[in-house]
Amino acid sequence: MPLLDGLAVTKAIRKHEATREAKQKKHCTIIGISGNDNPQLSDICRKAGMNHLLVKPLTLTDLHQHIKESANQGGRPHG
Repeated sequence: MPLLDGLAVTKAIRKHEATREAKQKKHCTIIGISGNDNPQLSDICRKAGMNHLLVKPLTLTDLHQHIKESANQGGRPHG
C-alpha cells in the first residue's frame, strides 16, 4: 500500500472500532497476507489486531479456512 502498511491499517481499524458507541458490534475480520515467513511477524500482526496472518504461497483453501475460523469467533481478533 502506498501510504500505510497492513499493520498501520489494522491498528487504525481497531482503534476506530474501540471508539464506536456500540462496542458489542462484531469486529472486522482482518487477515494479513505476507511473503515474509519470519516467525515473529505472526505475533506482531496479532498484537496489532489481525485475526490471522497467511504466508505466501497460499491456496484459496487456506484463505477460506481462515475466513471460516474468524467468522466462528465473531470476528474478534486473537489476543
